[in-house]
Amino acid sequence: MNWKLAAGQDSFWKNKKVLKIQFPEFWQISLQTKNAFYQMVQSSAQNFVETFNRGQEFLTEELLHEFWHEHCDFCTDKITTENNCVVYCTEDFYCWICSDCFEEFKEQLNITVINQ
Repeated sequence: MNWKLAAGQDSFWKNKKVLKIQFPEFWQISLQTKNAFYQMVQSSAQNFVETFNRGQEFLTEELLHEFWHEHCDFCTDKITTENNCVVYCTEDFYCWICSDCFEEFKEQLNITVINQ
């Protein structure tokens, strides 16, 4: 078994539909339109500040993008809005895959991109 599938990601990702995201461009669009991704990042930052009483600087639009990051569900590489990269995520922006792992597992797990 591939070590990247050892935590059972194959059962979660099997037949998933994903969004293809290009950073940092997607962040710029999110910031301008205040879309669902922006709202999720802003809400997470606000919850962090309220819970830990620190990090208030990340609530500004200039620094909000620096607050957010995720990790690839397969290899755990860090995904940020600042990296120039293509990544894939579930429609709710909750689960993420780096482009290398997407290419490695897309056929085996029948993962479909819904926004080309």
